[in-house]
This record gives sequence, structure tokens and C-alpha cells, in this order.
Amino acid sequence: MSPEELHPDDRALESAFHALDPSPDRVRRVEAAVLRALEERPASLASEWWGLLTARPVVNTAYLLAATGVLLVTTPLGSLAAFLLRRGLG
Repeated sequence: MSPEELHPDDRALESAFHALDPSPDRVRRVEAAVLRALEERPASLASEWWGLLTARPVVNTAYLLAATGVLLVTTPLGSLAAFLLRRGLG
């Protein structure tokens, strides 16, 4: 269908699809910008955790404690810690 045959609403729909389907050049530029931004960020795991905890301290600390509890219950390290606690308390 040629552009002259399109209904005005069809043109709006076509432009919306062009916005959702960027050109390969645009995709490369966005990808390069994202990679550049990732390389500029600090790569330290401690800084990532610090950023996580300072973003929402109460909620993220609660998530951290819950995840730590799950890891302690479901991993061999948790079994070892439970054994040592029972032995020390008993």
C-alpha cells in the first residue's frame, strides 16, 4: 500500500510502529550509550550493595535479611551454622 492510499489514522499507526521498531543505526547508538554508561559506573560489589541499601534503606534491608535467612536455611552453610549453634547451646 503506498503512502498516498493510507487513511490518516493509518499514517498515525504507521508512525507509531516506526517508533516501536527503531532503525538498526538507532539500536547501535542506544546500545553504545548503555555500554558506555555501564563502563563508567563503579564496578565494586560493595558499591552496588551500598547503592541498593541507600536507595530505600528500610525495605531493602528487610529484603537483605530475608534473603540471608533463606540462604542460611537452604544451604550447607546454614546447616553448619545450626549445628554449631546447637552444640554451643546444648
